[in-house]
Amino acid sequence: MKDFVKKYTMSITKLINAQVEISANISRSLANYKKSKSELTKAYVETRKESVEADFILFKTNHIEITKLIKPDEKKTCDYFKDEVYYSCEDTFFELKTLMKEFLNNERLQSNQASDQKEGTAVSTPLLTKLPAIGIPTFSGDYHEWTSFYDLFRAVIHTNES
Repeated sequence: MKDFVKKYTMSITKLINAQVEISANISRSLANYKKSKSELTKAYVETRKESVEADFILFKTNHIEITKLIKPDEKKTCDYFKDEVYYSCEDTFFELKTLMKEFLNNERLQSNQASDQKEGTAVSTPLLTKLPAIGIPTFSGDYHEWTSFYDLFRAVIHTNES
C-alpha cells in the first residue's frame, strides 16, 4: 500500500511540476511576443502559435489527469488549485492567442489589399490553410471531466478560426 501511495504522490507531483513549467513557458511566450512586436514576421507568429497551442493541449490534458488523481479534500490544500494555476495559464494562453490571431489577420488583410491593388481588382479570395493534426484526448464519459474536456474542445477546435 505504501508503494501505491508513493507512486500516486509522485505522479501528481510530476504532473503539477509539468503544469508549472508549461504555464511558465506560455507566460514567457506572451512576454516575448509583446517585447518583439515590431520585429514579428508572419512565419514566426504562425510557428509560435502552433507551438503554444500544442503546449496548451498538453497543459489541459495534464490538468484532466490531475483532477482524476487528486481527491476533492486534497484540492483545498494543494497549491496548484489554491493558486489557480490552470485558470491563470488559460487566461495567458487566450491573451497570447488573441494577439497572434490579430497579427495574422492584419497580415492577411494587408496582403490581400496589396494583391488587389496590384491586380487592379477589389475581389479577394479566402485563404485556405492546412492545419496540423491535433491530438485531443477521448472523452471518457465521466460527468466530472466534461467541463475540462469541453473547454479543451472549444479552445482547440470550435473557436479556432485558423
